[in-house]
Amino acid sequence: MGLFRNNDWWQRRVSDYRQDPTPYHLVLFLLGLSVVVVAIVAVFASQQPDYSERYATDTEAYQLGPKDEATMQGEVGELGDLAGSVVERRRQMQTLIERAYQAAGGQAHLESLRSLRKSGQLELGGETAETYYQYKRPNRMRFTLENPKGTMRMGYNGQEAWRQVVYQGHTLPAETLDIDETHMMAGNTQLVIPANAFFENWDDLHWQESTEVAGDPVYVIRYEGKLWPPQTFYIDQRTYQIRKRERTHTDSSGQEHTVGVILSDYRDVQGYQLAFEEDVYLDGERINRFHIKSFDVNLGIPDSFFDAPEPDPELLQRLQQNAAQ
Repeated sequence: MGLFRNNDWWQRRVSDYRQDPTPYHLVLFLLGLSVVVVAIVAVFASQQPDYSERYATDTEAYQLGPKDEATMQGEVGELGDLAGSVVERRRQMQTLIERAYQAAGGQAHLESLRSLRKSGQLELGGETAETYYQYKRPNRMRFTLENPKGTMRMGYNGQEAWRQVVYQGHTLPAETLDIDETHMMAGNTQLVIPANAFFENWDDLHWQESTEVAGDPVYVIRYEGKLWPPQTFYIDQRTYQIRKRERTHTDSSGQEHTVGVILSDYRDVQGYQLAFEEDVYLDGERINRFHIKSFDVNLGIPDSFFDAPEPDPELLQRLQQNAAQ
């Protein structure tokens, strides 16, 4: 740790992380959410089953085609209202999900999404850092947090997760994360998985009372399954964009928290609708904000990009010599 002794910012970051890594995991949660908004609907579009056979009654079979907004509102109705048959409510769910992936870019376009990169400015703990995030389906990610005083990189290649610090031109050896941290990283890259579960087991999905996000009415869907922690989606009743997402998180002491992100300023990026503003909340209190400057899609990122970087041999030797003294 000699490299950090004369640097208050990095001393605080390293000390804070070791005491409680939750805020840093929340940063990763935040960075993954814009990808999740698109990736969820991409999974919906590519793996949608035939509901007309699976959920038809003896007297009714349905196939939903394109509809205008007025017709859609009439079919979906008030999703927080528990009245109606199981078949009808599942039909409402299908209609809502169809509109969600249509709002995000359409079925054919979403199926082509393979990788995404975004960059922007992160406000965290009263400080600002440049942030870069790369994601590749199905389960690879890498993110970089840059401050004038140093850089932190984290990545997951589908099997192993790692963290690396760069300070004053010195690149420290990448550190392999423990099993809990690796699970957290894997969860951030595989947040599309619950979308599959939505279609596979309707018992995992529950309508909740409709509410508002930033003054706009939203439908509320809660996922409670065995594969992932409970998660709640807030879908705009007018645009069908995902406006808010929440999930539970357990910290190192075993205490459960609610982590949420509010998405806003949706813009078109090569046919994909992506949010350029993200506000992350912990137990109802905002803890950071991410201003996204740019998105790039389908860059052809090689898998090796997500592997842990090789250590600098000279620096590694110096650190080993210092440790032996």
